[in-house]
Amino acid sequence: MDVFFYALTFPHGRSYVSVYVRGADITMGKPKRKLTAEEKARKERNRREYMTVFIHGKQKRVKRPTEIDGMDIDDFILKNADPIWLHQNEMWEYLVDDELSPLDEEAFMLDEETSQIYEEASQVSNEKEIIAEKGPSE
Repeated sequence: MDVFFYALTFPHGRSYVSVYVRGADITMGKPKRKLTAEEKARKERNRREYMTVFIHGKQKRVKRPTEIDGMDIDDFILKNADPIWLHQNEMWEYLVDDELSPLDEEAFMLDEETSQIYEEASQVSNEKEIIAEKGPSE
């Protein structure tokens, strides 16, 4: 029986020695074993509950975001919520008035008479600001 020794030295100072015996059946370390049913169930539950992400170049396990029917909660709410529910939960930014959509430009257009009134009012307010900046006349 021939015996061989291998010595490995790494730059950071660690050394490892391996032994190889020709013709002998030597196993180094523990043999692998199968997982029990309980361990398999725990592993599957953890896989569903957590996910691995990289933070500062290191792997971290974090909880998965909650999903409903495979959709993110916010997307699910926007798709399925009615206006009353949105109002009750103070989510007014998601309310959309069907009659007056913000994308509907015609609803915001003013007739000529109304637009003239607004222009005159803005001119008057601008004149008042200019007078206020100059101060009272003596």
